[in-house]
Amino acid sequence: MLQLTEGSEEIIYADEDGQIEPGENSARGELVDLFVRCRSKIEGQNTSSDSFEEFVQKNRDLVESWLDGYYVYPQLHAIPAMISRTLLLARLEAISTPSQQTNLYISEATRCYIHGFMLAAVAVTRAAFEQALKERLAQLHGTSYEGFNLGRLIRIAKKRGDVLTQDLLDMAAILNEACNQVMHTRPARNDDDALAIMDGIRFLIRELYSR
Repeated sequence: MLQLTEGSEEIIYADEDGQIEPGENSARGELVDLFVRCRSKIEGQNTSSDSFEEFVQKNRDLVESWLDGYYVYPQLHAIPAMISRTLLLARLEAISTPSQQTNLYISEATRCYIHGFMLAAVAVTRAAFEQALKERLAQLHGTSYEGFNLGRLIRIAKKRGDVLTQDLLDMAAILNEACNQVMHTRPARNDDDALAIMDGIRFLIRELYSR
């Protein structure tokens, strides 16, 4: 596992010659952190954002070097957890589906999980199942289900009775509700919550295309 020595972040904002005034690193770090936070929120123009925009335009190379350090150091710390989550995913069975779009969703959800974006991982995993169920219903019945949400698709599948067994559709309804809770009321508490949802939905997609 990668380990960083205490204080190694002090080099992140260093100039090429390594000459830094005492306290300059922390000041640069605070500036970059404030800049990133201003850009990561939806808010109206204000004095801070206007000032940052002007500063960036005049000192683009310098700001790019600071941002490089801002993102690299936390990412180095995140690598051990990313490795652990990748190993957890290894226990999930690989699936193959006829749909490139569904596989794209699954791949994206996997990357989100590995990087620790649990809310996104759950949302994209649900999108994968919604897409797969939509496609499978269309294949069997020649009807477009574009614009239908997952809850409605599950109800239609129950009435049709030829896409998944009723037990599996009950499981799908439970997983859909779990996704809704994560998205709207209770975010995933830990990696295991998101992994359980991903595991269940991957199983349903495999079953969906095996019938």
